[in-house]
Amino acid sequence: MLSLEDVGKKVDEKEKFKIYKKIIEKLNYPFIETLYAKFFGSHPVTLSNETIELLINRDYYVCEKSDGIRVLLYIYNDNKFVYSFFFDRKNDFYLVNINNNIKIGTYLFDGELYNDFGKNSSEIVFSIFDCLIYEGNDFSFQNLQKRLEVCQNFINLYKNVDGFKKYKFKIQVKQMFKSYGFYQVYSEIDNLAHKNDGLIFTPVYQPYVFGRCYTLLKWKPPSLNTVDFLLRKNKEVKNCYELLCFGKNNEMIIFDHFFDFEIEEDRGRNVKESNKIKESNINMKNDLYRGEKDGERDGNQNIIPEDKNKGDMKKDKEDRQRDGNQNIKQEVKNKGEMKKDKEDRQRDGNQNIIQEEENKGKINQNDEEFERKRIKISQDSRIQDKTEEVYDGKIGEFVFLNNSKSIDLNDLSIKDGAWSLLKIRNDKNTPNSFKVIINIMSSIEENICFEELTKHFKNIKNGWNYRILNHLKR
Repeated sequence: MLSLEDVGKKVDEKEKFKIYKKIIEKLNYPFIETLYAKFFGSHPVTLSNETIELLINRDYYVCEKSDGIRVLLYIYNDNKFVYSFFFDRKNDFYLVNINNNIKIGTYLFDGELYNDFGKNSSEIVFSIFDCLIYEGNDFSFQNLQKRLEVCQNFINLYKNVDGFKKYKFKIQVKQMFKSYGFYQVYSEIDNLAHKNDGLIFTPVYQPYVFGRCYTLLKWKPPSLNTVDFLLRKNKEVKNCYELLCFGKNNEMIIFDHFFDFEIEEDRGRNVKESNKIKESNINMKNDLYRGEKDGERDGNQNIIPEDKNKGDMKKDKEDRQRDGNQNIKQEVKNKGEMKKDKEDRQRDGNQNIIQEEENKGKINQNDEEFERKRIKISQDSRIQDKTEEVYDGKIGEFVFLNNSKSIDLNDLSIKDGAWSLLKIRNDKNTPNSFKVIINIMSSIEENICFEELTKHFKNIKNGWNYRILNHLKR
């Protein structure tokens, strides 16, 4: 897995604050935190049905969302040497280069650091998508078009300078498209040499926004819309973690729980409950949810008694349990039928969409399968090894699975939906806020799959062309 230590050396706390102060003095923004170094890069919000209207009514650029490390690149000239630092979301600085052979000013770029994987080798790339300081001047108040222009000017001027060739990474400007070009961007994701997890829409005629930006939009397939929680081990229940987020006044609150059950390979996919939960449920009529054997369940799940394997359970108890599970099976079946009906309606409503793009590929009829094929996820950061069982104090990236089951610790009953841990976020040390999580959950419920997004293609393009015509008439 890529780390900033691969390209630079971490700066100590005292020196870190000195660098940070130099940056905010150049930016001339008094509201930026001055007491300690805090990452102030712009953060997007999840695309929703409401914010799609912004894409129709305003000019946006779209680019692919690289799955790497978000950093700011700060280049500083003290008249003797030119220093280059990466500033990450954990509020740390890394010295990546010192050089006295180049004479340039001060710069601050926003971008993503990632690995490009070739056939026989890999290359670390820093892809710039914004500029805050250019040649010592605050550029954050300029519109995106002007900010991108100076980014490209920087690359053109210095890409062949010997001093920059000593970097352990390549510097380039991320390719941008007009907002209605999202289909082209998405269709070419398979050809990327790096990992990708969605699209980013950036407003053109707007200054750079520090922190959360409600007009900067990110899109991911619903199945990949994720939330970052702080994990804290539950002291009362084994293999249970509290999922913490920021509430009001930045205090930590418990949003939900995550159960790190072990998988017993010799029993298919049965879940082994924690000892604490077993003891608490020994006399309950309905025990913890466990999956049936892969060959028998066909997508349906039962609540299986804990003592079933003993072989001496009374037949009438088994009959009562089977009867009690008919509604559960029917509910799951109904959900599956509703999902199929929805997919059918989506397919029927999309027969005539994006005719001009047909030569670039057809949309797969299965939304989730198509999106998973297109979106490249960093496999080396997924949870694959049980040596990572202890997550206490870490930031975890989670996806919510509507079709899974979890445990309500209030009454130890089974509830619909469960959080699944995708990876540990080593590049972050703070979780999402409660408000952000609610917005993401709403987006998941809205189910804005790519096929749904394409329904707005014509309106987005027509809106862009309409604004151009109005501008020409002036």
